[in-house]
Amino acid sequence: MRALHTLTLRIILIGALWMCLSGLLPSISAQTHLDVDPDTLPNLRPVGGFVRVFFYFLAGALLLLVGVLTALRYRVGTTLYKAATDAHWTADAIADTGERVDVTEVLGACEAIEHTGEPAQVAEPMPKTESPQQQGRLFTPASGVAWSESMLKAFLGTCMKVNCLARTWRESAARQVQSSNLADPREAELIRRLMQRWQEFHVDPDVGVFLEHATPAGKSRVCVISVTKDKHTLTEAAFNAGFVIESVGRYLRNTDLVYARSPGDYHAPTKDELLTMTPGEKDCLIRLTDVPDPWQAMIGRPEKPQ
Repeated sequence: MRALHTLTLRIILIGALWMCLSGLLPSISAQTHLDVDPDTLPNLRPVGGFVRVFFYFLAGALLLLVGVLTALRYRVGTTLYKAATDAHWTADAIADTGERVDVTEVLGACEAIEHTGEPAQVAEPMPKTESPQQQGRLFTPASGVAWSESMLKAFLGTCMKVNCLARTWRESAARQVQSSNLADPREAELIRRLMQRWQEFHVDPDVGVFLEHATPAGKSRVCVISVTKDKHTLTEAAFNAGFVIESVGRYLRNTDLVYARSPGDYHAPTKDELLTMTPGEKDCLIRLTDVPDPWQAMIGRPEKPQ
């Protein structure tokens, strides 16, 4: 702004100088020539008029330039003023915000001090809702009521305890490890397959578990687990030989031996029973995989009274 004012002042001074020269130079030139040669005065009139017009034109151009610079000065001055004003108000707003924050902090601190003596309100805990996964899975058979996971495992575990073949598996597991609580791989696999296919079974807890099995002659209903109860206690359980072979065939061993008590009914002797068997009885032992017509044979069914 200061440089613009200096430039305008200089232009005004130069314009005024040119206007003075436009009036003085022709007179001086004419007076000089008049002193030298009075006869040449008429010849200088055209020259003086041209010089006067030239200087007037130059002075007018300078004045026009002064007007443009003056207008520009006011325009620039207004913008600079506005910018200075905006900056001023921005600084004031920032300072005012800082003051408000300080006041808010002070008020908050005062309120905290006032409520220090009041007992804190403890939020009431939300009521616990048990998810379906915590309650356990449900196993719904093809016919019959749904079984919870714990109930189904307990039922199958009891069947294993009272079955002769499963007892031989548990004895084998007890000999291999110090703890007999660890299930034999054959027992664990049979339970897993029963639970996996539970939705295919027709279940009657007092009679047993049945399955629609496909045969070359068509579908037939076979008994997969046959149970015998004394009041509410499970005393005997027999497994279908075909289902056992199909489920745990890759885990079966050469020691999985059975003998026929009656047509279609087989018994798996324990180690103690093998020691008391006669040579003739031992000759009747066959491997489980060699049972004829296994899907119609049951292992562990109690011997029928004579």
